[in-house]
Amino acid sequence: MQTYGFITASLLLCAGVAAQQQVTVNLPSSSGNVKVPNHFHGFSMELTSMNEYFGSDENHRDPVFMQLLRNVRDRTGSLLLRVGGNSQDTAYPDENIQSAIEKTKVVAPRINSGATTFDVKVSKKLFDVMNGVSSATGAKWMYGLNFEDASNMDSAKYLGQAAVETLGDHLFAIQIGNEPDLYAKHGVRTPEWGIPQYVDEWTSWASTLHEQFAPALKKQDIFTGAVICCNWNVSDIMQSNFMSNGNNMNYLNSITVQKYSSNNCFGKAKGDYTDYLNHEWIIKNPKALYTDSAKTINAAGKQLIMGETNTAACGGIPGVSDTFVSALWAVDWILYLASIGFSSVSLQIGGKTTLYNPMYNIDSAWEVAPIYYSSLAISEAVGKDKQAQFENIDLGSSTLSSYGVFHDNAFKYAVLLNTDINQDATYILKGGWSSMPSEVKVKRLLASNYEEKQNITWGGQTFSGSFDGQLKGDLKLETIKCDVDSCTIKLPPTSVAFVGADIDGVDPTSILDETASSINNSSSAPSGTGNNVVTGSSDAVPVSRKASIVVATALCGIVGAFLTNFM
Repeated sequence: MQTYGFITASLLLCAGVAAQQQVTVNLPSSSGNVKVPNHFHGFSMELTSMNEYFGSDENHRDPVFMQLLRNVRDRTGSLLLRVGGNSQDTAYPDENIQSAIEKTKVVAPRINSGATTFDVKVSKKLFDVMNGVSSATGAKWMYGLNFEDASNMDSAKYLGQAAVETLGDHLFAIQIGNEPDLYAKHGVRTPEWGIPQYVDEWTSWASTLHEQFAPALKKQDIFTGAVICCNWNVSDIMQSNFMSNGNNMNYLNSITVQKYSSNNCFGKAKGDYTDYLNHEWIIKNPKALYTDSAKTINAAGKQLIMGETNTAACGGIPGVSDTFVSALWAVDWILYLASIGFSSVSLQIGGKTTLYNPMYNIDSAWEVAPIYYSSLAISEAVGKDKQAQFENIDLGSSTLSSYGVFHDNAFKYAVLLNTDINQDATYILKGGWSSMPSEVKVKRLLASNYEEKQNITWGGQTFSGSFDGQLKGDLKLETIKCDVDSCTIKLPPTSVAFVGADIDGVDPTSILDETASSINNSSSAPSGTGNNVVTGSSDAVPVSRKASIVVATALCGIVGAFLTNFM
């Protein structure tokens, strides 16, 4: 009986080794979707943490953190940084403070809230800091004003004016308030306050502020509206007269929403890694919430923006937000948002060590988290001045997904995702290009497994062991021969592949002279820029995964021999 048990278990293992998923991907030849700007991707930040990110003044910026922003700029030409959050509604000007902002110990009165918000003092130095960041990284800004008290516009007038005058063309949009759909719940407005009251108050504020800011404005449509997350749907905003009320249509450049795939609020995680690797689960909410409204907003000539997002609100979920799962989720989530009409998506950065952070600060040193790799991949999909468009290609699968990427109205990349944790996948690509290329280049996002936190590669390069915020190692691209009318691409479990007739190169730049000098002065820092390109054919399976397959395959051979000779 033990022998037959061994045989049965071994046969199941062999079936797993041999298991393959195969799907035909009919690539689109054109796209009518929104053309995203260079600053499509970026990061959102809490106002109270600005000193942690950028230093207390413009002379104390951390070069590694700045390099991590510059890496996005090197791929797209720009990025969007949003400053605000809960703390924007408790911000007050104070030019007597020594730093850009100063978080006080005064707790803002809030009810039914899982977050504690403190009053924060803000000086004009903040906008000097932000302007310096733009000069170094090409960043555009979305800045949030205090809308806590509808009868008191003093903070908004003062800080908004400073933002407009100092940031100039670097200022993409101004937010009036953060998540007003939670104001009544949190006691910031009366219980009966809702969308009609919001529309009236916002319209009045926008008119007054626009009139004050007008002489210094570089563009008239300077505001983004809504900035909602939870209790109102964007469709409800669109069905009100918000955009057409007063002069709002002239003042608005966009509508902003904020949404996480799930949350870990009050210490109870909603979702686990199996959800975040499930394509159908990932797209369910945005598909229902935003698809129709995005069409309406885009048709009106305005942008729909995801101003704040990440894996899970309230700090993230262990085993998801801090692992390779987050990178896989982000590629799928962000590309899907682009495919339904979003013009910008920003990943939230919390405090220095918040679990979902794209980058985190330990012992005063910034390091890259797994999800940051998705930022590079997404940015390369966008490209520089390419008017990128994205198409979701429905494969009818929860673990296999695909997107078509267009540059300047021509098919550029197929983005393939295999989020199955055990099985390889084979994709047969058809269509897309005007004619099937004789060969394609493949760039892969890989890790040894979905739980990996450090040893992750994008095109063979990694941040593991990097001290300066730049990728290390040689760039590795594969070349795969195609048939006359199709091209076959294989993906190992939990991986992403960019497939194109060519893969656009990236010219990495070093953020500041002090970055190089600080690295050169470190005896443990590696040398070399990692700009060499290694091409070749590869099965793209990480070494640890290869070893497991070799052992399993050998075992299958032994079992086969046993069955042949003794059964």
